[in-house]
Amino acid sequence: LLSSYYSDRAGLLRNLISELTYPVFLLHFAVFLKPFPALFMGGSLADFLVATLSILLPIYGLCVLAIILGQSRYGEGWRAFLERVLGFIPMLGKARRQLAIARLSASLNALLNAGVDIFRSWELAAAASGSPAIRRLVARWIPEMRRTGNTPGQMMKSSTIFPYLFANEY
Repeated sequence: LLSSYYSDRAGLLRNLISELTYPVFLLHFAVFLKPFPALFMGGSLADFLVATLSILLPIYGLCVLAIILGQSRYGEGWRAFLERVLGFIPMLGKARRQLAIARLSASLNALLNAGVDIFRSWELAAAASGSPAIRRLVARWIPEMRRTGNTPGQMMKSSTIFPYLFANEY
């Protein structure tokens, strides 16, 4: 089960990287395109590098900062803030949400197949999803499910975090 889980996870990561390759290429192409003709019309290599690196280095710096701050050693409050902010970036926000749902699904599948009870499975799978929003939502669900007898499927349908199709299929 773990082998299957990590194979799926590696496949999702490869898919994410391959889908982000084209937009990253377009960004670099656009940055290099504008000062490129000036390089051949008497401009110097130093001017070309200044024109391109003055745009790319801040972008690289922000990406490195986001990667460092997104690591799990920082508090959950910070990761929740980062999740909300990155959720507004068109492709990245959707990809992060889908990756969290995929992690939750794979973990939940492995835990339920291993015989872990439903409440503990949801709790552990939510933690494995890497999404503070999902973890907080599931933490609110568990006492309510125990008290009212609602199923996770019923709880999911009332949530905006889970996609409609995912909630219905569950």
